[in-house]
Amino acid sequence: MGRGLPQLWGLGGWLELAATAQAHTRSESHSAWTLDGRLVHMNFSVADVEARRITRDNMVPTTKAFLAYLAPRVGVTASGKPCALTAPPRMIAAAPGFLRAEFQYVCPSSAAMRLVSSAFFDLVPTHMHFAQIQKPDGDFVEQLIGSGDLDQAGGRSLDNAGLWNFITMGIMHIFARADHMSFLLGWC
Repeated sequence: MGRGLPQLWGLGGWLELAATAQAHTRSESHSAWTLDGRLVHMNFSVADVEARRITRDNMVPTTKAFLAYLAPRVGVTASGKPCALTAPPRMIAAAPGFLRAEFQYVCPSSAAMRLVSSAFFDLVPTHMHFAQIQKPDGDFVEQLIGSGDLDQAGGRSLDNAGLWNFITMGIMHIFARADHMSFLLGWC
């Protein structure tokens, strides 16, 4: 007896546990939007591990490849018309292990603005996007965009998601995972 858990379980068990932990990680991205009348400023952040999905060789994409992927998948419309970029998108400083891009738009008007992000949903159907939006009055709104939040243009609209998305995502997360169900059944 007296064997510790590492000896009892062996290297294969630990590798399996590590693989399970990695599989448990959700695909996600983040954005911060600032609305200032007709002007919209947006920063888009994603972990390197997610950005690797863009490339065929599973390497972190180049700046050019990352911006080329994002540009048609994020944007703003006003009264149904696309808002123009005020300058080419650019990479900005990010935490280690992350990529971060900056986009700035000017809209023809501030009426009926829609913020849209469909990045990574084409690569990972279960991807989740977390957006923080600062309105012109200074108030902040946080949105959660999942694969079911599809607008008419085919992007994920940031004005249609909210608290209910967080609740349903949590419920589905628990009931769709065998390890979570086993934990719950163990308490019964």
